[in-house]
Amino acid sequence: MSAVPQDEILDLPLKYCSVPAAGTCCSYNMEMRLADISRVHMERQTKDLIGKLASVLHNRAQKFNDYFKDLLSESKKEFHAMFKRTYGAIYEQNSYVFSDLFTELEGYYARGKVDLSEAMDSFFNTLYQKMFTVLNSQFTFDDKYLGCVSEHMKQLKPFGDVPDKLSVQIKRSFVATRTYAQSLAAAADIVKNMMNIKPNLECVVALTKMQCNVCSGQTAKPCANYCVNVMKGCLQYHTEMDHEWDNFLTSMEKLSDRLLGPFNVVMVVEPINIKISEAIMNFQETNKDISNQVFQGCGRPMLGRRRRDADPEGFTFDDDETTRQSRSAEPAGSQELGKFEPLRFSNGDNYSENGRRKNKNKNRNKARKGDNYDDDYSKEPVLDKLIKDIKQKVKDTKNFWSNLPYQICNNEDMAAAPSIEDYCWNGHAVDRYVHPVITDNKLNPEFSSSAPAKRSTILDAQLYSLRTSISQLKNAYNGLDVEWSDQEEGEYGSGSGSGVDDDEDTGGSGMGGYDFEAHIPPHITHNEISPGRGLDTLPANTSHPTGGHVDEPPPGRVDEDVVREHENTHLNEVGPKGGTESGGTATRIPEMAHYKS
Repeated sequence: MSAVPQDEILDLPLKYCSVPAAGTCCSYNMEMRLADISRVHMERQTKDLIGKLASVLHNRAQKFNDYFKDLLSESKKEFHAMFKRTYGAIYEQNSYVFSDLFTELEGYYARGKVDLSEAMDSFFNTLYQKMFTVLNSQFTFDDKYLGCVSEHMKQLKPFGDVPDKLSVQIKRSFVATRTYAQSLAAAADIVKNMMNIKPNLECVVALTKMQCNVCSGQTAKPCANYCVNVMKGCLQYHTEMDHEWDNFLTSMEKLSDRLLGPFNVVMVVEPINIKISEAIMNFQETNKDISNQVFQGCGRPMLGRRRRDADPEGFTFDDDETTRQSRSAEPAGSQELGKFEPLRFSNGDNYSENGRRKNKNKNRNKARKGDNYDDDYSKEPVLDKLIKDIKQKVKDTKNFWSNLPYQICNNEDMAAAPSIEDYCWNGHAVDRYVHPVITDNKLNPEFSSSAPAKRSTILDAQLYSLRTSISQLKNAYNGLDVEWSDQEEGEYGSGSGSGVDDDEDTGGSGMGGYDFEAHIPPHITHNEISPGRGLDTLPANTSHPTGGHVDEPPPGRVDEDVVREHENTHLNEVGPKGGTESGGTATRIPEMAHYKS
């Protein structure tokens, strides 16, 4: 209080506030303090609002990421349990083949550097070699011969059409899922980074003038329209985000629909064990024909049963030593690895009587912790609820940046209510603010008409990130490959930095208590807010398609697919003669030089 003059000062020039004829109550130092307080107050209001948005996006990105990782982990465990029950020792000796597939899928989701098409081709090629060796175990094969076998896998199609269909489904659903998660996390970081833009000098001057009423002893708050114009000038970099942000929201919404429909990753990951079992049965049914074709094309291999490699170090799923010893002590007949047991499923909840797998979301979702959903999971899967929640939360942020000045001025600490038009501070006196709310910052009466001296590097970086995400979302939406920059696992947004927690339990679908439309002053028309634009015409893209028509029904729905009736299908038992009889329907390998063993 000692800094406040005892009497009005008549001839003291101030830097920001005009001195009325009656004098001013502010000293130069007080004016500087007023400028600092105004700037800090405005920054705090801005960060609180932006931080809320960043927190919402970050929390949803993390929740989606955690769910998908749990989904992959659970699917891997179920795969191992089913194949261990069904195929026993032969699966355990070759379990690394299947474990490697899951490692590739996990690696793609974590880092994006895995070529999913190559990973699926490699998996089925390795599985083909392993099965060919087991089903023709009376022969000896070296690596060169197996290489010849693999060269013609595409022609022979030992697994039927399962590899082609499954590869397409996995690729497009994983690309879409990762793109969705990464874009959501990127959006959270973009929003957080926008908090680093500081008010420039011209903004500080305008903010200070909003508080100059105290220098003349007035208590009236700044007029609402006056406040909005000042904030539009101060937040001009933020409002430049609006157009690209709304394009981003449209792209996210469209990909959400894909993930709820034909690109639903749960419908691909959950039945992956059934699909691969179907592929194995396809090979067993045509083994003799395929083996004949291979022997004709690659030459007849040498007789002499191969010695099996039982090195447990190749296993990915560990068994205790007692289990291994009990297996090794079994009679040779019971360990005949050339014989596959037929697929038999329990009568539990996982499978119906005809071998078709039921929807397991109910059991899985009940086991998941931390999801704030009701217990009636049979009505709607968790992933669907999660995506719909994200979709709505993202949609609610439309026009966020252009509405930001209104949001700040709706705070009673910043400005008078819009209804108080005649008794408010207009920057010069307590009177009506005569200027309209501007739609173009170049015409802002509270700022000079000249454009900013330089672009904001922070803004340009965020716009670039947004456009990159939009391009990736469009590619994923159309079933195309997405190019990823170097990225390590775990980069899923780093929070808002505002300390504002996302209220997961609040009702409704908006951003907590914020309603952007409701807070727009009644004298402002919606025409001032630039509308979002959709994906009108997707640009031509040279990316490689992941395959499949984007409007196909959701792939792999276990309760809809016609799955082989496993109880009536017995896997072939291969005897010493193996698959050497002729008379099959498999495609013949083109003529080639016989392999010399």
